[in-house]
Amino acid sequence: MWKLSAKEVTKYNPKNRDEKGNYIIDEWIDYTDVGKKFEGVIFLLSDYKIIEDRYVNAVKFLFEYYNCNKIQLVSKKIFPEEDLEWLKDKDLEIFYSELLTLRTINIDDIDKVVKLILRGAFYAELHGKKDRRVSVRFSYDYYMYLNFPENEHIIRYIENYFGLYVR
Repeated sequence: MWKLSAKEVTKYNPKNRDEKGNYIIDEWIDYTDVGKKFEGVIFLLSDYKIIEDRYVNAVKFLFEYYNCNKIQLVSKKIFPEEDLEWLKDKDLEIFYSELLTLRTINIDDIDKVVKLILRGAFYAELHGKKDRRVSVRFSYDYYMYLNFPENEHIIRYIENYFGLYVR
């Protein structure tokens, strides 16, 4: 089973958990939280994009590290939307319609796919076409699961360079 060997990646700092593992900071958990207040501060789109870019760059790094230039979209789910303005990105709106027919993407499009997944407009598991041991899955609340041949360098790089937490 993939989850047994997956590395969990998240934006949540483990220092902000109590002894039972509960997250004790009131923090955003969804793209639709943009504009809401957390810990007395309004969560801005620009703040969201900083975290979103960390996820995008970590996924791209993983696939590039293993020379996976083609990525399969597995268990794909398209959530039909009549109006995609809420995505606040014209390029994503245009690419969204292309996803209906795609089963494989080039690494150059991984940023758009990850953004659409994180923003809740689309879902797919991402598998390296060249190496199926390399895969990425997403869950609720910005939890991401990576499978890849064991490599401590990748874990440290994701933590230190992208500012995400791996366990």
